[in-house]
Amino acid sequence: METSEKMHTLQKVWAIGQLSSTFAHEVRQPLTTLQLLSRGLIRLKERDALTSETLATTLDNMNVQIQRMNQIVERVRDYARTPISRRVPLDLNVIVQKVIKVFSQTYPRVQFELQDNTCKVNGDPVEVDLVVRNLLRNAVEATKEVQAPTIFVRLTKKEERAILVIEDNGPKLTEVQMREIGRPLKTSKQQGLGLGLGIVRTIIESYTGSVSFSPNEPSGLRVTISLPLISRKSETAK
Repeated sequence: METSEKMHTLQKVWAIGQLSSTFAHEVRQPLTTLQLLSRGLIRLKERDALTSETLATTLDNMNVQIQRMNQIVERVRDYARTPISRRVPLDLNVIVQKVIKVFSQTYPRVQFELQDNTCKVNGDPVEVDLVVRNLLRNAVEATKEVQAPTIFVRLTKKEERAILVIEDNGPKLTEVQMREIGRPLKTSKQQGLGLGLGIVRTIIESYTGSVSFSPNEPSGLRVTISLPLISRKSETAK
């Protein structure tokens, strides 16, 4: 028990290190959005073109970004305390659709293909949201220089597992680059994989899941996440 407790402490310290290093990476997007929204309000005010409707909508959007930052802060603080499980039954489909909706407003090129209406797994909604956001952002960054950038997201079920696949048509990757991507904490800005990869692995593997990377054809990257589905017996028992 003592050895197990020490191992758990080491794992938690490693997770805290990953979360701390990704904190600025995660907070940057909502901060940038807040800055753009506030500048927009200032310019409209200067031109005396600010309507009450525009003000209300912009303030609502700003509040959403602030809530997002608070969630990230709380997640980092939670890992520093004695861990309290927040895993609950959730529909992976709902979270993926929510994130896709946010990204599609900023990046209309993102295409979302859904093959199952429901895909229930056990997990922390904030952590799962973080995983999807990281992978989509990586795909967007990887396709910045592509003439017709396309990102496909598919959610299916296979052998009692939920399979989430995110594909992009970014640059063709070499065997060396693929090996680097597969290594924990490796960063490759050219391929769009940043600090978020470490925390993605930590979260998914803690759910008895897996993350794999493979070349997309004819170019780009395919990320596949596998998570255990909630069994019907478990749902019936509850």
